[in-house]
Amino acid sequence: MKEDNILVRMPEPLDCFLAAASVVQDYCVQLYKQVAMRQRPHNFHITVELADDGQLFFWPMFPQMECRMRGELTDLSRGYWSCVMDFTDIARVLKVCDTPKKHITEGWGIMFGASPQPLPGLGPMMNYCSTPTVDVLIDDRVPVKEQLSEYIGLNFPQTKVSIKSIEGLRPSSLFSLLADAKMFVGMRSGATYLSCSMQKPTVELYGNDMEATLMSKPHHENYRMFYGARYDAGQVWAIFEEMFMNVTGQPPDFIADMQIAGGR
Repeated sequence: MKEDNILVRMPEPLDCFLAAASVVQDYCVQLYKQVAMRQRPHNFHITVELADDGQLFFWPMFPQMECRMRGELTDLSRGYWSCVMDFTDIARVLKVCDTPKKHITEGWGIMFGASPQPLPGLGPMMNYCSTPTVDVLIDDRVPVKEQLSEYIGLNFPQTKVSIKSIEGLRPSSLFSLLADAKMFVGMRSGATYLSCSMQKPTVELYGNDMEATLMSKPHHENYRMFYGARYDAGQVWAIFEEMFMNVTGQPPDFIADMQIAGGR
């Protein structure tokens, strides 16, 4: 019986990579369900092509698959591959998502026949997380980082706040940095996507250059989005305060001071 060779080409940006990983995981679940129900034979082999070696850190998310680096595969013809899931063409999935305002994982799900969740399952990678030593980690790119840090220090002096530059970090270093924090405040990026995937309480400053639904995360008590082009310190503090209460159980007795400081 001929083996089905399935090629998965992963995108380079971390947020797109994690979204694509969720699609791949669901696609594989569907394949193995079909095998278990005897709807198809177990005659498939999945090869995942990674954009760079930094993505090797996420390999535990893809069990029973072969890993190859971009450029190593010389034959990409449909004559050899039974199915090619190409996640590298970001412009194509954006067109699919544009009119119906769908999440990027839904767009890829339509293209490849899957019903993925917005966030991937990190599985055994969660065992890498140790006990956090930082209460609040703030992305250095957050425009109101200094005001937010000062505000936290004044109202919660026992809270340990860390402002870090995360741009350009390899996935393994970024994962370690997020694992060491109880809560993350950052700009929309691979870091916020990874933080939510790690089930970290996350406040995301989401620029209006992108449709809100495209890269949004599941809305629950551990995630808040601030959507806009400009970030008013008072408004960001309000979102942070709500999330901080969920994380620490702190009473909201400082709201009035926060509103005065924010000029509202």
